[in-house]
Amino acid sequence: MRTYRIGSEFVDDFKLAMKATVVNDRQPFTVVPNPFIAVFINVSSEGFSGKADMDIPVKDFGNFAVDLKNLYDSLKGSARLEEPYFPNNFIEFVMTKTGRVVVSGRIHDCYPRPRTLTFEDEIDQTYLQVFANELFADFGK
Repeated sequence: MRTYRIGSEFVDDFKLAMKATVVNDRQPFTVVPNPFIAVFINVSSEGFSGKADMDIPVKDFGNFAVDLKNLYDSLKGSARLEEPYFPNNFIEFVMTKTGRVVVSGRIHDCYPRPRTLTFEDEIDQTYLQVFANELFADFGK
């Protein structure tokens, strides 16, 4: 399982870490098709933080990686990662006209008790370069 990161080690204003791994066996109570990507997300923004996991069909995760790379390369558009059966669990990247990226989302975790974090932050496009390129290299095929 590889970890993909957005943020700066020098600035503590926004950080996003995403661990993604392909799962080839159906888990109990999972409604996504085999195989799927198990995505574990940690978000931190100015003292607010949350974590959650999502089960994403491989094709959808690949499309997200392509969209994110296109967003970074063209400096326009958007990319959204969303659980197909729980659309309230999502992360979205939208490029602004000024070249900054609005990262927003809602992540939900049920264990040990239900919690939801809704977030939105604006980051410099340079924060996105390594994240987008690594995701594309691993899943954008």
